[in-house]
Amino acid sequence: MCLEMSQAPDKTSNDVSQIRNSQELRTNLLNISNILNTGLSAETLDICIQLCEAGVHPQALANVIQQIRREVAQIQQSSQNGTNNTNE
Repeated sequence: MCLEMSQAPDKTSNDVSQIRNSQELRTNLLNISNILNTGLSAETLDICIQLCEAGVHPQALANVIQQIRREVAQIQQSSQNGTNNTNE
């Protein structure tokens, strides 16, 4: 019973240490993302990290993000062209 009591604080401090390391890693990855001007928000970056941890290939994920951005840009451009045409 004494052994269990002595292990409990170690587990708690280990959990806190892991959380702190995880937060530092997240902050560092966000800083790298900003330096590289990826345009990813903290939330989007978190989702990308979770997908990679779940086994999604990073290059495939990057390709999908680029494709989505191209399609959104096309939709926005079409929308603006449609708005400009109706104002004429």
